[in-house]
Amino acid sequence: MIVAGARFHNRFARGYHGDHGYIAHHKSLSCKLKLLLDTEQGAIRSMSVVYHNALNYASVVYRDLRERFALPSLMACNESVQVTTAYKTL
Repeated sequence: MIVAGARFHNRFARGYHGDHGYIAHHKSLSCKLKLLLDTEQGAIRSMSVVYHNALNYASVVYRDLRERFALPSLMACNESVQVTTAYKTL
């Protein structure tokens, strides 16, 4: 079962039309889902917990990189991308 909540967001972009400006109105929809899993689908929940723990570990590594090497945030973020790219070529 999926429980969902949706919310519309209004976004405005400035444009130019002839001699007078105008504002174009854009709408986007975001949706937040919550999966209600039964016991047979427990493996999905287990993998979700493992993934969440991996993200927490990555945030610790990120902080450690910044502190140990005095890196700005963008360089610390790009470091993981460069390492991933290098491993893909092996």
